[in-house]
Amino acid sequence: MLRESRIARLPREVREQLNRRLDEQQESNGLLDWLNGLPEVQALVASEFGGRLLAPEDLCDWTENGYRDWVAHRRASEDAQWLASDVEHLQPAGAAPLTDLLARYLTAQYVVATKAAVRQAGGQPVDLQTLRTLSGNLAALRRGDQNAEWISIERARLELERRKCQEQIEEICLAWAKQPENQKKFTVPGLSQKEKDRRFREIFGLAPTPENIEESVPPDGREAIV
Repeated sequence: MLRESRIARLPREVREQLNRRLDEQQESNGLLDWLNGLPEVQALVASEFGGRLLAPEDLCDWTENGYRDWVAHRRASEDAQWLASDVEHLQPAGAAPLTDLLARYLTAQYVVATKAAVRQAGGQPVDLQTLRTLSGNLAALRRGDQNAEWISIERARLELERRKCQEQIEEICLAWAKQPENQKKFTVPGLSQKEKDRRFREIFGLAPTPENIEESVPPDGREAIV
């Protein structure tokens, strides 16, 4: 791939504009006139190109190499965006992973293939080569099932640990808040015990209890500040 062409040495923004113009199938003569009229191109022509303006062979070299790479990269980017959009459409939030659906589909296909192999055998034992192939594929599917089950168990274990950790944090925070010396730091006249508990949980970032979800207001009708 030719990388030492003169156009390849032009500034990136100029090459990007040239690629877009080529993509629009603008005429070569017009492109050369536009390029050679740019101040940045004229500066390179004077300093590095010996005063020789860009010519049709320079544009041809770039079209066969740099522009072709640009087109390939753009198509790859468009394909990636399309794939991401397609996957998002196929797998809405909360749906089962696509790999699970594909695994079920493949498993069903292997069942069909196995039945077809038995039918083709005409009541005779299925040949060893077919059995080896089916057995190997079945073993791979079983390993996939076991891995998926292990991941499910591990997720459940981590969630259980998270809940236990949260409960321990709540117990520690509430025990600290209920100590008499610490109660004084949070005492606000007019607050009910329910409101105090709610504010304690709010201060320590704990989830509210069902009975404290609704915000309570002190008897005097004013919002007290802890």
